[in-house]
Amino acid sequence: MRFSAVPSFVFATLALAACQGGSAPTTLPAGMTHETVRNRLADACVYAEWRKREGDALKSVTRDCSCLAKRLEPQMSEPEAAAFVASGQIPKTTQPKYVQAFETCTR
Repeated sequence: MRFSAVPSFVFATLALAACQGGSAPTTLPAGMTHETVRNRLADACVYAEWRKREGDALKSVTRDCSCLAKRLEPQMSEPEAAAFVASGQIPKTTQPKYVQAFETCTR
């Protein structure tokens, strides 16, 4: 069984990020690589999905989230990646890409 609960995770993340205010960074911190961004995306996904899934659905969390990170990170602009790294939250502009990548990975 596959879950498409990602939209609720994304919307909750966006709501939290909107409350934080301030301006987002536009470049990745020194020494931060795109591979690190992918790893952080996968970690955030696993954390969110592990809490939502049960039983056999847990077996595919790592695979699904790894796929998501590999698909999403190259689509993110440098400011989006920098904002994600700085806050740990998916930027609002990344939401459609996140949902599309997750749906593709969990088919």
